Amino acid sequence: MEVSIITGCYNEGKNIENFVKCVTNEMEKEKIENFEIMIMDESTDPDTIEILNSFSENKKIRVIRNIKRSGLLISEMEGISLASGNMKIIIDCDMQHNPKYIGKIIDGLKSDVDCVIMSRFKEGGRQEMRFYRYILSITAGAISKIYIPSLRDISDPTSGFFGIKGKVRTEIPDFKGTKSLMLILALNPDLKVMEIPYHFQTRQSGKSKIMTPDIFYSFMKEVSNFRKIYFKNKSSKSGIIPKGLENTSGKYQKL
Repeated sequence: MEVSIITGCYNEGKNIENFVKCVTNEMEKEKIENFEIMIMDESTDPDTIEILNSFSENKKIRVIRNIKRSGLLISEMEGISLASGNMKIIIDCDMQHNPKYIGKIIDGLKSDVDCVIMSRFKEGGRQEMRFYRYILSITAGAISKIYIPSLRDISDPTSGFFGIKGKVRTEIPDFKGTKSLMLILALNPDLKVMEIPYHFQTRQSGKSKIMTPDIFYSFMKEVSNFRKIYFKNKSSKSGIIPKGLENTSGKYQKL
């Protein structure tokens, strides 16, 4: 398998069909036939579940149900561990991450880097969001860089749109969270990284799941966990593990 596209889905019935169509079109544009779209599903909405069930005949799509609904971080890391592709791309399915940038990630991963990050804050990038969410993103990024040294040269360490390749170390965490990129950078302190500017869009349909009253407390707990992981791994010569030895949680089942 050449490319695995991994996305978390929680009641995204109004977006998921368009997302699959756009990703498929991008793969055709890149002339990549050997790819899979992995949808890590935690949905409770019957309409979303019905749409996901309709993908069952499409061999390019794998829908994997998170039985315990353990959150985005665990879903995405489980998706990475189950993915068959040498290149693994994480992207939200709410269309705020435009699939048209997937080709740029693929091109970047074909060079001498381990991780390609789509950045809202690198020169040329921009984001459409309310002012308080912009401030939240800036603040979260600044806090992350203070706590985790490997993030200090990254313009957008909280990005949810990125790709990795080869034997980058990944693990299924035993805590909930949302920032799989930060976990990977903590696990791999010396990772070769490329950042590409992109346009983070507003939602066209549905409602954001991220804005909860306790978001700051939850984020600080998550960053503290990443900090411990970073210092635990910093002394190792490399952050890679042999293929096939990735940790898996056993919390998922195929629909």
